[in-house]
Amino acid sequence: MAYCRWSDNNGYCDVYVNGDLKRGWTTRVATKRHPEGRPLDDLNTIKKHRGDPRKALEKSIEARTACEAWEKENPKIPIAHKDAGAKFKHSTPSECADNLERLKSEGFGIPQHTIDQLREEALWYETWGNGLPEGSQ
Repeated sequence: MAYCRWSDNNGYCDVYVNGDLKRGWTTRVATKRHPEGRPLDDLNTIKKHRGDPRKALEKSIEARTACEAWEKENPKIPIAHKDAGAKFKHSTPSECADNLERLKSEGFGIPQHTIDQLREEALWYETWGNGLPEGSQ
């Protein structure tokens, strides 16, 4: 299950976080990011026009075209941080959330909802365990 993707926060997410109960939680940190000023992408545009599918499609195509043009003129820039390009493996959602909070405090773009979701799951995990039969990890 993916908790956040590179495309979250209109493409300003610097991590890809996924997890499952057997293999744990993994954070991959980007090596490059978009410079400031990226126009809203098509997904954000679709959400604005949910009630009108035709308008949503039309505006989505316009937004995607504008985004692609902007990206050609504004290439991604390297992230100057020791953890850029790193991959972190965690055995619990709490460990993953702690690491994300650290990365966020050091300037990485990380959606708060990702940390919040991991904290909620940590409560369940710490109370009930992973729910897998013993020895299946």
